[in-house]
Amino acid sequence: MSLARAIGRCALAVVTVASAIGIGAAASSTATAQPAPPDSPLCAWRFMSNGQALNVAFPDTNATYWVLPYALRPGDRIELSGTYPKARYFSLNTYGTRLDTVDTLRDAQIAPDPGSVNPFATTQTGVGGMWHATVVNGPADHSRNEMSALPTGDAAQAGPVGFLILRVYVPNDAASAAGGVPLPDVKLVYGGNTIPMPTCAHTFDPSNAASGPVGAIVKEAINQAIARAASRAFTPGTPEAVFVSPKSTASLFPNGDNKYLGAGLTYQPGRI
Repeated sequence: MSLARAIGRCALAVVTVASAIGIGAAASSTATAQPAPPDSPLCAWRFMSNGQALNVAFPDTNATYWVLPYALRPGDRIELSGTYPKARYFSLNTYGTRLDTVDTLRDAQIAPDPGSVNPFATTQTGVGGMWHATVVNGPADHSRNEMSALPTGDAAQAGPVGFLILRVYVPNDAASAAGGVPLPDVKLVYGGNTIPMPTCAHTFDPSNAASGPVGAIVKEAINQAIARAASRAFTPGTPEAVFVSPKSTASLFPNGDNKYLGAGLTYQPGRI
């Protein structure tokens, strides 16, 4: 299977929408504006989710998530190179095809590069540095900043799709969702070849796509998937407006560092 087909299958419908709507435009040196060239299908961090954009799976309103789909074969890996953000918290989470947590590396666990300092693992202020991490298709060693890409069993197969999510909670500068640093650089090691994946210039914007027929289909599919997952979160008979620990957060991209409480509500007109 070619690299483009392997990665493209991860989110084909959404990538098709993003390509169809022609996100972005750049002005030429003349008075006539020319459309900017589209991002490569292999660019990284195509999807960004927060309380306003791609608001799915109940994102925290003080957090931003960047999503990287992948389809790795045995022996393949994803190499990440980043700078510690200036934020309350950040983490890397991997998910399988069923959107359940596979592995988690949080800020204080991510060892710094030689000569750098992890500001989340020290009481010093004003420090920061670089880090590297690897998503591997098989057993992972956290002491080496490795993460498992797929659930046990699936890792031996070429078919299952996975997702890597970068989370940043409460950045010091509210105007910089990523915490004042660039998104991590991404390289895909595929079949022994190292292929850089430049950061996408444009994230997928469902508000632009929703007006078209394809966008409407994607939006409805997402809504139905979330509704099904949410309906399984509570035991039948759980009283409304009573917070309980959900019996399942599967299919909702749960953060491996969090424990969740939730309350079910049924909308009724005129009722507060």
